[in-house]
Amino acid sequence: MDNKEQLHELWNKAFSLTTIPYRLTANEIEEKKKLLKEILSYMTPCSLFRYRPFNDLNIDAFKNDRLYISTANYYDDKNDSFIVVDKEKLFKDIQYVFEHFDEFIEYAFSSDYSSVIDDNLRDLLISFVSNTSKESVLKSKDILKERLGEFLKTNSSEHISEKYRSYAHSICFCEEGNDQYMMKEYADNGHGFVLEYEITEFKEILNSKNVELLPVAYTEYAYNATDYYKSLLLNIASNGVIGFTNDTDILSSLKIQLTKEACYSKEREWRLLFLIPPVDKYIIIKPKSIRFGINLSSDEQKLLKNMAKEKSLKIIE
Repeated sequence: MDNKEQLHELWNKAFSLTTIPYRLTANEIEEKKKLLKEILSYMTPCSLFRYRPFNDLNIDAFKNDRLYISTANYYDDKNDSFIVVDKEKLFKDIQYVFEHFDEFIEYAFSSDYSSVIDDNLRDLLISFVSNTSKESVLKSKDILKERLGEFLKTNSSEHISEKYRSYAHSICFCEEGNDQYMMKEYADNGHGFVLEYEITEFKEILNSKNVELLPVAYTEYAYNATDYYKSLLLNIASNGVIGFTNDTDILSSLKIQLTKEACYSKEREWRLLFLIPPVDKYIIIKPKSIRFGINLSSDEQKLLKNMAKEKSLKIIE
């Protein structure tokens, strides 16, 4: 096992096992993240690659230096997010919350939320308790309970998981630029091309709030997302006042998007994650080089070569 493989194995374990509850202080959260950041500092490559089939959409994207943002439900692998949701436990936990609804609401309105680290969540909670009366929320208890109960009864665990996949926005890359497996799977069996992107080109987009560039974690066991979905559903139903202010893992939404089965580990995938749905459908980043697939025709190679020369890209045939 080479050094790169060792780092990936370390990331797989550290990312899977690290939990960061929302209730922790900023210093405690940073301490928890320290190991993950240290691993990333060693394993982040100089460049990442995208394998593209030769078609009109990808040619146009290459021409305009566009990287289109997609949602996980459009990915080739329908089991992309390697997670499980225990619907029975989810139902029981939500029932418990409503049995103690008054206590939860009492606590919610007595808190000042200054210790909530997530800026968006803190602002949402402060705004909610400032502009809503406790009495009105208590009156809505039965409506919220009925709405959530109906959702859980009429939707399978798989559908609940799929629902989240449709909100998870990202752009996928991999570490290797000349891999025959990746060429077969993602570049139409060689009838395509590979674009190289230098990590330094991502600096501006990564300075944006709620954007992360992280490697996928490949594991033998699915990530149990039951607690996250419980918090998510309660958060939506209560407009933010019940949900992510307890022991929910801050990394949960990332784990759902970045956990894949170990059998895919040879892909060494990285994802540019947009934690809040972006306004635009794409970002603009110029590639460094282009590699041609072996099954491109001479005319197709000529077209790509002319475009690459106009961009002053390195051409790898």
